[in-house]
Amino acid sequence: MIVNFASSVGRNTVVHETCEFQDIADVEQDLQNYIVDACRLGFMGLRGDGTVAPWFRPHDTLTRAEFGALLSRMLR
Repeated sequence: MIVNFASSVGRNTVVHETCEFQDIADVEQDLQNYIVDACRLGFMGLRGDGTVAPWFRPHDTLTRAEFGALLSRMLR
């Protein structure tokens, strides 16, 4: 949903060319594509310093701080 919204409002600039996560193999292929796209756009799957994290943690609950970071990244 986030990736589709970013594309619809023209905020689809690629920030990271390569986003590979070690823990998304058991997720459906369509969702894997969205995860990688969200990372490439700089929304999710990043460390605090902006580099790509090796783990996405697709089955973990999103914390309030992570959600705040996501909203902040979407607005910039």
